[in-house]
Amino acid sequence: MARAIVQTPDGGFAVSGEAESFGTAGDFFLLKLNSDGTLQWVRCYGGASSDPCFSMIMTSDNGFAMSGRTSSFGAGSADALVVKLSSAGALEWARTFGGANYDGGWMMIQTSDGGFAAAG
Repeated sequence: MARAIVQTPDGGFAVSGEAESFGTAGDFFLLKLNSDGTLQWVRCYGGASSDPCFSMIMTSDNGFAMSGRTSSFGAGSADALVVKLSSAGALEWARTFGGANYDGGWMMIQTSDGGFAAAG
């Protein structure tokens, strides 16, 4: 299920959301299309349990940041998950946030100092 789309500097598009079609259990996905809609690559991020992505932005370095929820990692039954990716979709870092109960990251922005803020 796609939840976010951005146009990339090369005129193509990046689409993110929750994937179950790429051998995953409802993981974050990011796919890159070129300007004529041809698929360039697909990346999935997550673990053995459900890890849906709710938000994606293009970052100032032409990479991507995504936020959502993870049941595979973190401290609770479901925690917020934020990942930073390169322009090619390579994972640069991932962080979980939350406690013993349900937490998730529904929206995110890049801040003026180059960091990120996620709300959920």
